[in-house]
Amino acid sequence: SCAQALLARCLPFLERFSLGQVCRFVQLAISTKKVLGYLNGAVVPYSRSQSMVKERCAVWQRPCTDASAETSGLPLATWDAARACLREILEAAATLQGP
Repeated sequence: SCAQALLARCLPFLERFSLGQVCRFVQLAISTKKVLGYLNGAVVPYSRSQSMVKERCAVWQRPCTDASAETSGLPLATWDAARACLREILEAAATLQGP
């Protein structure tokens, strides 16, 4: 729909391109060039996208949560805590299965 909206604007520089070609431009702008991104299912400038938020969180090594996760009341786990819980689950499963 982003490509359709662009073509509907009758922009002179897009006149000679088909809908398929404009779709490809939009896809490249999202996946390769980071000019566009997604936010809540809509195509937005990359600077306002969820991808940029995630990238920034990764650079700062911070958890990237959305509003629903923040209000769930569940604490965020550290890698050490996650590792310990996984070990406990695997040990309990091994005990139930026996030798």
